[in-house]
Amino acid sequence: MSISATSGVSSGIDYANLIKQLVSLKAEPVNAMHQKVQDLELKSAAFETLSARLTDLKTAAAKLKTATDFKDFTSVSSNEGIVSATVGSSATGGTFSIVVDNLAQSHKIAADGVALETTVVSAAGGSFIYNLGGGADQTVTLAAGATLADVRDGINALKSGVTATIVNDGAASNPERLILTSDTTGASNTVNITQNDTTLAFNTTLQSALDANIKVDNLSIARSTNIISDVITGVTLNLSSADPTKTVSLNIKRDDTAIADKVSNLVNKFNSMVEYINTNNTYDSKTKVAEPFFGETAARNTLGDMRSVLSNIVTGRVSTMDRVVYAGITTKDGKLSFDSAQFKGLLGTNFDDVINLFTDDTGTDGFATLLSAKIDTFIDFSDGRITNKNKSIKSSIDRYNDDIDKKELGLTLYEESLRLQFASLEGLLVGLKSQSTFLSNLQSQSK
Repeated sequence: MSISATSGVSSGIDYANLIKQLVSLKAEPVNAMHQKVQDLELKSAAFETLSARLTDLKTAAAKLKTATDFKDFTSVSSNEGIVSATVGSSATGGTFSIVVDNLAQSHKIAADGVALETTVVSAAGGSFIYNLGGGADQTVTLAAGATLADVRDGINALKSGVTATIVNDGAASNPERLILTSDTTGASNTVNITQNDTTLAFNTTLQSALDANIKVDNLSIARSTNIISDVITGVTLNLSSADPTKTVSLNIKRDDTAIADKVSNLVNKFNSMVEYINTNNTYDSKTKVAEPFFGETAARNTLGDMRSVLSNIVTGRVSTMDRVVYAGITTKDGKLSFDSAQFKGLLGTNFDDVINLFTDDTGTDGFATLLSAKIDTFIDFSDGRITNKNKSIKSSIDRYNDDIDKKELGLTLYEESLRLQFASLEGLLVGLKSQSTFLSNLQSQSK
């Protein structure tokens, strides 16, 4: 007999509600396990975020590990309209006097004009052959009746380093002119026509092929391009215009602000890590809610170990610069403070010792490496403290989920068992009610 309805037909008992209450009571331990899984998932996510913040800190430290990391330079040009510069780590400081006599130019030639782009310029067909700077010949095969546009398109299809365009010069007759331009600047990159089976005559040089000619500290230099990277070590000159009458002063100097910004970034990443641990290591006595790191020694010890690196002496350094505090990094309320002005002043007066504090020396590690090594003890994939902690948390989550699956299956079977028992009870009650009715009827008939 089914008892899927709200109440038994004969008994009037609310079986559905009764079953729900009994199953709910049985499910309380499972619900507690679900809550435990949620708490563990929050804890795992918190440790993953902490690991990410430590990784960010390690990345910031990596930018201060070598002497090259402190070779940040900037350039100041007295006339960027003529020449500017970009500077790499191989540069050295200095001031250079530069005169740009002329810019590098691309070779550009023009054919005499014809009436229209569709004007036939090769009635019988043939070849139009050219090369760039005496290099390999490039051949455009012309069909009979080839037009000016056909020649242009054939050249451009070769992608040979020469670009063909058609320009209308506005002449009253024959205004359409084919222009050939070298894609590369420099005196050696001329466009040379070696076979011309067209009626086009290239009688006009619109622009000569020229090298850039400059003087650097009165030393005459010629290059085929206006971007010159092989004259001043570590410096790329960007030529914008020429004026032989003007001398541009180009000052290459160390960029102390860029170096200080790297240290400032490290300090900010450290403080981000500290703030995250502190925020997640609290307990609210009113709400009885604990944040994910509350009571977790892995997080608390991480903070302590990181602070010890900051206070330790970096061995092998001079006594006046063997701790980061001497470089303007101080601790207050568990967080770091960085005096950028003090640091940049030290770069000006004590540059080598500051570099040695952060970078590795023969046989000894600098502060950046020491910090990175300590971070590795937390986030190393195989045996990092935080990595292992999170592995343990995730294993616990898996075990709980396995137990939950088993217990929820048990709850399903328990609910079905109750339904069967109450169905039997309802059947028994129906039978008793029928017997009672029968006996009452029999008694009435005997009177």
